Amino acid sequence: MKGSEDVAEIRISTYHNRCRHIVMRYTQEWENVIDRKRRSIDFQHDYKTMYPSLMESIWCIFEQLYDKGFVYRSVK
Repeated sequence: MKGSEDVAEIRISTYHNRCRHIVMRYTQEWENVIDRKRRSIDFQHDYKTMYPSLMESIWCIFEQLYDKGFVYRSVK
């Protein structure tokens, strides 16, 4: 997939599966890099931006910022 045109040509479920595959591929590469550097990270309890619980937390934080007036629309 190279852009929004490619996304428009496929079903949303196919798009989600391809995105999930990309995330997991880079996850494995990242684990290999960390292992080579002899670092210790708990990959069994990690979080990824594709996890619904993480997305819900982000939306909750955004809502709080919006309610406090810290989010506004602007033009460069």
